[in-house]
Amino acid sequence: MTDAPKALFLDIDGVLAPHRIYGEDMGLNVQCCAALEHVISWTQCRIVMSSAWRYTGHGPDSPFAQCCRGIGFASLSDSVIGATRLDAHKTESRHLAILDWVTEHKPTTWVAVDDLLDIAELGAGHYLITDGTTGLTMRDSERLIQLLGRFE
Repeated sequence: MTDAPKALFLDIDGVLAPHRIYGEDMGLNVQCCAALEHVISWTQCRIVMSSAWRYTGHGPDSPFAQCCRGIGFASLSDSVIGATRLDAHKTESRHLAILDWVTEHKPTTWVAVDDLLDIAELGAGHYLITDGTTGLTMRDSERLIQLLGRFE
């Protein structure tokens, strides 16, 4: 896996796949994916999967890649460079696996986006919490661009 100058740690459920009831699978949302694509195009960041979806893989044949292609956002799955460690158990906070990845790969800038509040343990400037019922919005994407920095 190549080190990334800018890394976006991505949760899927509640970020790209909003839910009306926590745990309800609604599939990837086109508007949320467009908001993420906007972030990638302005920052040139790369995606590191921190979602439970990382257990299903992150390559071109992964469910995430298939879902992205299915709704016209293949570029999103093409931006994935890896995932946080797979041995992180559900009882361990996601932020610890993210911090391990950051320590190992040393991205120059990094931000995690999630709908769960415990991601705030990463500290100011390193997280954005979405409303899980709406997912990632264009307003959220502008904040992510601000946190990651525009591509120069």
